[in-house]
Amino acid sequence: MIQSASGRPGARLLRKRGRRSQPSCKALEQLERAYDKGHQYKNAISFSGGSDKAVFSSAFSYMRQNGLIPSTYYQDATAKLNGQLKFSDRFKMGTSLYYANTYGNFYDADRYNEELIYWAPRWDVRDYIKTGWYTKNLWQW
Repeated sequence: MIQSASGRPGARLLRKRGRRSQPSCKALEQLERAYDKGHQYKNAISFSGGSDKAVFSSAFSYMRQNGLIPSTYYQDATAKLNGQLKFSDRFKMGTSLYYANTYGNFYDADRYNEELIYWAPRWDVRDYIKTGWYTKNLWQW
């Protein structure tokens, strides 16, 4: 090992080690391209009204979230309807209805990151579609 007069490794050797341990710029660019910018939005609307004999309310909401991993998303749509009738001071009757529909395309982030560590330094992970809607296999690159 090359050492300076103080007994520590020389500056030239440290610079050389630092460069060798840094991944190439191409690998970092491919890792950046592997993720999307995620965003989320939610819309909601509600109505209510009535009189001293009948009361109603309704609400609807929709939420969509696009994930950081390409092709992943989550959607949620909910609707609520309430009603109440007052027959007398002692007798009231009400009902409530709630509907929720949630779905999405999920993927395990740990598995995705594990695959990126292996493939991204060698291949562009966004370059997977061939002409004719077929996907490329590893031996076709």
